[in-house]
Amino acid sequence: MVVKHNLQAMNANRMLGITSKTAVHSTEKLSSGYKINRAADDAAGLAISEKMRKQIRGLTKASSNAEDGISAVQTAEGALGEVHDMLQRMNELCVQAANGTNSESDRGYIQDEIEQLQTEIDRIAETTKFNEIYLLKGSGRTEVQTLEAHDAGLKGTLTEAGDGKSIFTADPLKVGDTVKIGDQEYTISDSDRANKYTSINSLYQLGGNPPTGLKAGDKIVQDGVTYTVKINANATEFAPSGDGFAGDNFASSGTAQAGATGDNIAQFVDDKGNTVALTIKEGATLTRAEDGTTTKLVGSKDIYLTQTADTYGVMADGTNPADATNYPGWAAGDKIIDEDGVEYTYVAAGGVLNNVTHADAGFYKTVGNKAGDDAYTVKAGDTYIIKATGETDKISNGGIATIDTIKEAIRATNNATTGAGGTADITILIQDSANDVPGKSYTIGVSTKPDGTFYTADDVANLVQAGNYVTIKDTTNNKDEQYYALPPESTEPNHISVEKAYLLMTDELKAASDIGADPGSESVVKNNGDGTFDIQHAKVEVDSALAFNLHVGADADLTNKITIDIRTITTKGLGLQGVNVKDTTGNGATYALDAVTDALRIVSTQRSLLGATQNRLEHTISNLDNIVENTTAAESAIRDTDMADEMVQYANSNVLLQAGQSILAQANQANQGVLSLLQ
Repeated sequence: MVVKHNLQAMNANRMLGITSKTAVHSTEKLSSGYKINRAADDAAGLAISEKMRKQIRGLTKASSNAEDGISAVQTAEGALGEVHDMLQRMNELCVQAANGTNSESDRGYIQDEIEQLQTEIDRIAETTKFNEIYLLKGSGRTEVQTLEAHDAGLKGTLTEAGDGKSIFTADPLKVGDTVKIGDQEYTISDSDRANKYTSINSLYQLGGNPPTGLKAGDKIVQDGVTYTVKINANATEFAPSGDGFAGDNFASSGTAQAGATGDNIAQFVDDKGNTVALTIKEGATLTRAEDGTTTKLVGSKDIYLTQTADTYGVMADGTNPADATNYPGWAAGDKIIDEDGVEYTYVAAGGVLNNVTHADAGFYKTVGNKAGDDAYTVKAGDTYIIKATGETDKISNGGIATIDTIKEAIRATNNATTGAGGTADITILIQDSANDVPGKSYTIGVSTKPDGTFYTADDVANLVQAGNYVTIKDTTNNKDEQYYALPPESTEPNHISVEKAYLLMTDELKAASDIGADPGSESVVKNNGDGTFDIQHAKVEVDSALAFNLHVGADADLTNKITIDIRTITTKGLGLQGVNVKDTTGNGATYALDAVTDALRIVSTQRSLLGATQNRLEHTISNLDNIVENTTAAESAIRDTDMADEMVQYANSNVLLQAGQSILAQANQANQGVLSLLQ
């Protein structure tokens, strides 16, 4: 027994200290509710739980962001609902204005309401905002927006070609058809067919190219006298004395002319058997011996239709075939459209078209051809389309063309309006007949009208009348194009040619497609002459779409961004700038209907996108809340105190603490027994 060291008391005190610390920790956990109150409690658990806390708090705020996004979307969508209602009213007003029972003043009242609606649409776009963000007026940065092309209510197909272009293909037109263009109904009667006329200039050569030279047995009726063409055995040419225009003296026996030698030429024999020299005049008729066809003779330079064996090609205009540029011949896929609108496709010998094999090369109907169908014979007045180059034009018989074609050729030269911008190298000569010499000459942008202003190409084109001879002189390129203007077959005001119908359609397509455009950015409509129209869309400068991002995640990942785009919903942005239904015909209202329809589609699309975004955000919120809930549960498992378990530990620690205190007291009394030994 020793007194120096009370080992029992020391042991009891040490154990009491351990129990005391355990009791303190239990008390801390029970009072805070957390199992981890400091890093020493669970270093790894603390790091994991703090990472989870970051995610939980971030996702909670992301859910709040999505809720704010829904509020913004609902604000914009509500405003768009009002715009929708106003556009529906505008559509209703346009339908009303398009009715023929309204006078111009009635349409003026309708226009007043339309303008008020346009003003309100712009006001809503300017004032609708959420948290000081304007939702419908764009981003403040401007961009050029391409407008839609419109078909002006014409029968046909409007096809998007991309890159701000469209193609309108009119339903085929042929003589006798009725067509509605604008507010008028027309009957297609066409001008006199080009194949009813023959160019005097084309008669200068015997056979060969072009295949229209005089041949034995051909008859010319002039001034009531019939002349028959006789070909001498050694004849090689039939040459005119001059340039081949009306009034030239054609060679006869014994009279040497340019290119003729002695009697080795063709002759004219009158109805009394006399061989004579003949000056062919405008208005004479030619009857072909080989097929009996009769045509009227007119003076004009030639745009040749050439024939080599059975291969046809297109030759440019010139006074001699040798001077012209010859297309090398028809190739598979080339197309011909006759004057009745029927299309033919060239097939090589043994080629297949619509599963039909054709033994002979030639043009066959593109649609509905049969193996037994004869090949189509190309003729003047047809439109050709070269597959390899896309070149298209009409085949002309000696520059014989409709007035519409001639006017377009003049307009294509230059439309200068001032002397400074004039084109002195382009001169238009208009003759009332072949004998109208010198005729009247107009230099575009240089010649002056009675009022002192300069003639434009449009001005000169409007002077052309049926039966005129028109020469377009290009001194720079040393090229003259002479035409005979075909008279119309019908004088009824509502009877027009196919070409005229296409010109009217061009104007209507442009008027309809210009709605909403900025000045100087209107549409450009090209009439291809075959019933197709290339439309370059009009443009307008507007504010670019507003775009803002909703952050719906706890991390910096860009996939946590939801972008909301809202386009500019002003009248300019909707393509309604300049909508005007006030006119005498109702055409403006008809065209406005297409513009309002496009605007309705734009707003409907925008509302649909916003509605889809709202639904997406609701799903996003549900997902975020689910993640927060489950992540919170995981974090709780790591960090929160299990109160029941900890109470057991706390109770146990209390018992041990009391027991330790009691044992320590008894251990301290153990040394008292030594005193009894010392007494």
